[in-house]
Amino acid sequence: MDGQKIEKNKSLQSQLSVWVSLAVVVFSLITTAMTAYTSFKEASEQQDHTLETIADLVTKGNISKETPYVSTKEEAISVSLLNEDLRLRFHFQKNVQDGFYQIVEGGKSWRAYVRSLTNESDKVVVFQQIEARDEIAWNSIRSAFLPIMVLLVLLLLAIRLIIGVQFRPLRALSDFLQQQNINELKILPTEYAFLEVKPFLKSINNFIERTQSSIERQKRFIADAAHELRTPVAALSLLAENIQQAKSNEDLSERQKQLASGLTRLRNLVNQLLDLARWQNTVPSEARVVFLNEVVQEMIADLIPLAEAKGINLGVVRNEPLKVKNKDLALQQLTRNALENALFYTPAGGSVDVSVFLDRTHAVLTIEDTGPGLTDQDEEKIWQAFYSATPRESDHHGNGLGLAIVSEIAKQLQGSATLMNRPQGGGAVFRYEQDVVV
Repeated sequence: MDGQKIEKNKSLQSQLSVWVSLAVVVFSLITTAMTAYTSFKEASEQQDHTLETIADLVTKGNISKETPYVSTKEEAISVSLLNEDLRLRFHFQKNVQDGFYQIVEGGKSWRAYVRSLTNESDKVVVFQQIEARDEIAWNSIRSAFLPIMVLLVLLLLAIRLIIGVQFRPLRALSDFLQQQNINELKILPTEYAFLEVKPFLKSINNFIERTQSSIERQKRFIADAAHELRTPVAALSLLAENIQQAKSNEDLSERQKQLASGLTRLRNLVNQLLDLARWQNTVPSEARVVFLNEVVQEMIADLIPLAEAKGINLGVVRNEPLKVKNKDLALQQLTRNALENALFYTPAGGSVDVSVFLDRTHAVLTIEDTGPGLTDQDEEKIWQAFYSATPRESDHHGNGLGLAIVSEIAKQLQGSATLMNRPQGGGAVFRYEQDVVV
């Protein structure tokens, strides 16, 4: 497994250096081969031109045709009249035409140029050994090849250096990230980043901002949770101490009821804290399609006893069958929390009306109550955790977590939840919208 990781996690800098260097080497070899071919051909043509020039000098009398001409040892060029002996040695035809010939004599290859002398029937032959010609050509190639190889080595070193320099900003960003404090994350600087890297850095910065926001939210949640738990725990401690000071059985029973009620409220608070934490940090599972109206009917059935106990008329106004996506019973908890919130704030003798209907492409759930409605402050803070519109000194105030949980669930389901005052008659209207499944 470790070996596979090492194989997969290759260095981008090394890969760029290798592939760019390989491309440079390949193109350099191709260029060198073309240069060698061109140089060899030009050297051969130059040697042929030299043979022609010498023959021309003989023809013009600048070189005596009576005395054979022999060039330097490196060129290995010689001049002879084309007599009977020479024709036999080199297998020239008797009526050989002027021009270049490739001949072999004594195990050696020669390049020969035949030229007729002016106003005479004699011909002159200029010889040059093929081996000498090739040696001159290869010397020319080596002279051209050496600078190319030097430049190639320098170019490879320059490529490695340039790529290393260009990767310094990325290494600096890596060091910047490595030194980040998890409790105080900072976004990465993008001013001097490459254009190709900027989208990646922006994505990282968005992730950092979301992470920082999540950390801050968790800090506030923990602080608020600790504050909210401190009060009921202290109250339970006092109730437990008071039980020991009961003066009669009736007094003991009353104090035990108060303790049981306090434990129930604490249990509800802890459960809601766990629910809120779960929905804030849950990884959404695969969605399944459900009928929103059936979910609402199920939750209404569960809460009918609570409505009857408070003398509240809980009923359904519209109940259209609409399909929506649901995850991990999220819609059930959202609907239940919204209904409990409406029942909590609705006084005895009031009513809570529920509707499920289609609004263009959205399935809509509305819950209208006849409670006190919302103040301006409530509308700003009602979705915050631990905020409750009911005064804290009330014996029956809520925990301020129900709508916060609803907000988190709506995000998970990609829906939207709002709470506002009713246009007429007082009270509030809860509205939840989610894309309908066709």
